[in-house]
Amino acid sequence: MASKNGWYDNYIVLDYEKRYSELHDSLPARIFMTFGSTEHEMQIKGWASLKDSMISRDYDVLEMTAFKIEDEGHVSQALIAFIKGLKAVFK
Repeated sequence: MASKNGWYDNYIVLDYEKRYSELHDSLPARIFMTFGSTEHEMQIKGWASLKDSMISRDYDVLEMTAFKIEDEGHVSQALIAFIKGLKAVFK
């Protein structure tokens, strides 16, 4: 079973973000997004599409950190992302 991330259910998270943007100019959140450079192309496409969409909306208040973790896959990047994510969100 697929997990709920960028490629899940035909990229449904992009629809959620689009609907949110239609009603809001602000997104008061700190978001940390990563992907491993060896992940499947579909996963990378979903991640990049969500990141680019959120950046293009220029939400007020949103603080977003997004980057690729080199030489890691979906599972192996998790520990690196967890540590970096905690530092980014609780800075």
